[in-house]
Amino acid sequence: MSARTPGAVSWPASSAREVQVENTHARSHPLVDGGGRCRLFQVCMKGALLVLAACSPSPAENSPRPEVEQFCFVPKGWAAPFVGMRCEVEEALLVDRFEVTRGRWEYWRERSQAGLANLADWAPLDEGEYLPAVGMTYGEAEAMAAARGMRLPTAAEWMFIAGGSRAQSWPHGNTRRVSVANTIEMGLGHSASVGTFPGGASTGTGVQDLVGNVWEWVAPPLPDGVEPMAWRLQGPSPYSLWAMGGSFQVRAQELFSFDGVRRFNATGLEGGHRADDLGLRCVVGAREYLLEHAPSWSQPAWRERMLAVGRSWGRRAVPMLSKLVEEGDSASALGWLLEGAKG
Repeated sequence: MSARTPGAVSWPASSAREVQVENTHARSHPLVDGGGRCRLFQVCMKGALLVLAACSPSPAENSPRPEVEQFCFVPKGWAAPFVGMRCEVEEALLVDRFEVTRGRWEYWRERSQAGLANLADWAPLDEGEYLPAVGMTYGEAEAMAAARGMRLPTAAEWMFIAGGSRAQSWPHGNTRRVSVANTIEMGLGHSASVGTFPGGASTGTGVQDLVGNVWEWVAPPLPDGVEPMAWRLQGPSPYSLWAMGGSFQVRAQELFSFDGVRRFNATGLEGGHRADDLGLRCVVGAREYLLEHAPSWSQPAWRERMLAVGRSWGRRAVPMLSKLVEEGDSASALGWLLEGAKG
């Protein structure tokens, strides 16, 4: 089965590929077992051998506890990629650090009552549980997010998550860098396990894989007066939905640009589109999620893990966590998160 994302013809992208294990050029090798997350990948690129370290999700467990360990904290704020435009996050968010993986999709599909789509034809689990889930329609992506108690980010939120409050041109800064994203320049020709390119993470939020690997569905509303970069040659996109960030099939592009038209790193899509380079990332309001789930993380055995989560969120999470603790919520995990965030 093969497909390409509409609009990608404006880039000198590779042709549609047949999804099969034999064509995979990257192989992952767990360094540790159990809950460990460090993995090595050997990647063949134009005759060279690269060894890439990746941080992958811990194995799924029968509770929401592992989910919080895969979130980045994004404070409320706004950025101005163009004069007179605000990309705003109206409340603090918890955001998937990585694109939703095939293993995570299957975990929730087996446990959800919502009847989530079986993506086996598009994203076989035996190819790698840490590869991004792909091939879902917009409605199926929404259903997955809802099953997790989350949602898809809007285009404005996605832009803030990627570029931070300074509206950086790239997640990693304002200068183009090589080998920090799985785009066509890398020559892999397929998606890579999430977290394979930590050097491309957003310096403002810590979120990874925002450029390249797979396009990510985003929710309406779309920003006024902005067109997707992938439709640069075809003219205005006729579609009311976007996916953002690019994929392994297109060239690396900055988050936003101006060529007489304001553009975001996006492509326009029909809601029923499926492709082997189209996935998703989820977000949720931090306050609501923490108040609901913190009691289940408050056993003494989880203290060190919550401290580690707090440290990963950093001081940008301190104001909100302090307020939750001051309001008298009795969940110990909130105090541990705050302690970790304060360093």
